[in-house]
Amino acid sequence: MPRPRWTRLLQGSTAAELIERSEGVSIHVVAAGAMPKTDSKGLRTTRSEPVSAASLGAALLATAVALGLGLALEPWVGVETVDLLFLTAIVVVAVRFGVWPSLAAVVAGSLAYNFFFLPPTYTLTVANPTNVSALVLFTLVALVVSNLAALVNRQASAARRRARSTEALYSFSRKLAGVTTLDDALWATAYQIASMLNLRVVLLLPDASGERLEIGASYPPEDILDAADLAAAKWTFENNTPAGRGADTLPGAKRLFLPLRTARGAVGVAGLDGDAPGALLNPIRSA
Repeated sequence: MPRPRWTRLLQGSTAAELIERSEGVSIHVVAAGAMPKTDSKGLRTTRSEPVSAASLGAALLATAVALGLGLALEPWVGVETVDLLFLTAIVVVAVRFGVWPSLAAVVAGSLAYNFFFLPPTYTLTVANPTNVSALVLFTLVALVVSNLAALVNRQASAARRRARSTEALYSFSRKLAGVTTLDDALWATAYQIASMLNLRVVLLLPDASGERLEIGASYPPEDILDAADLAAAKWTFENNTPAGRGADTLPGAKRLFLPLRTARGAVGVAGLDGDAPGALLNPIRSA
């Protein structure tokens, strides 16, 4: 039984070819998934957020503010209510700075609560077994609350990032639906990659002979690549693996080159470059 015409059209075609052969039908490009896929030869853009001295300082400052309020309000509200001030500070730190600074606030809050409010005061010794239970319970509750608050904050941040990515991809699909030439599609692709990754992008395609790579589009405009970049780009195209800056192969190149893959294999190469020192993306190396 012959396959439908659109099935034959879709299989093995690039976005530019689909646009040229779509006969006026609008084509929208949709991301395959919200999370980047990686393998032993791939690359991912997810980076863990480092714990900065400023975030730890903010955690200690929030604990100090809670301590000051506790000392001022203790004669009216009692020791039993002071721990809520420390919990509030821990939640604020967790929502704003994440789990590790909130854990620092938990430790600082537990020590401050013990030192200033549990008898004998101004020592880290707890004489009353009831107070020991209260301190342990406070620490456990603070740990649970800080982790939950940090988790909610991470989920909200991820939702905002997904919304921005979806909006950008929708805008990109509308641009692709309006282009009529391969050059326009390449320029729109280069601009989209540059705007989403905040990097400089150059796209290279093989020439008619298939032996050399030529610049098809770039953003910002770029006309010349040095010998190291050309060697890394050629390696990427021929081996279908990343090469260049931050990769295992030819790391001395100025740019990181990634293969542009389709169902038929690599059809070109994307080169990424940025002003920040170090690797542009995090490599996933095989064991």
